[in-house]
Amino acid sequence: MMSAQPTIQTAIDSGVDLKYVGTPAFYEPLVFALDKGRGPSNQMIAKLNEILDEMHADGTLTELSLEWYGIDLTTLVTPE
Repeated sequence: MMSAQPTIQTAIDSGVDLKYVGTPAFYEPLVFALDKGRGPSNQMIAKLNEILDEMHADGTLTELSLEWYGIDLTTLVTPE
């Protein structure tokens, strides 16, 4: 089975008989969705990027990732 790491980990934590083999095969970026009907908001995008950059720099994103997923999903892992 191949799926996103958080999905597999949730299944394992729920008792599904799965295990990890090998290294990650792909990277799945996450995004924010904005209401297209309201038109583009460069100011909103800039503010979101600023907040995310600050959270990444001060470790908040890593802390949240570890709390909710048990691993740090804030760094890109490339397959060997």
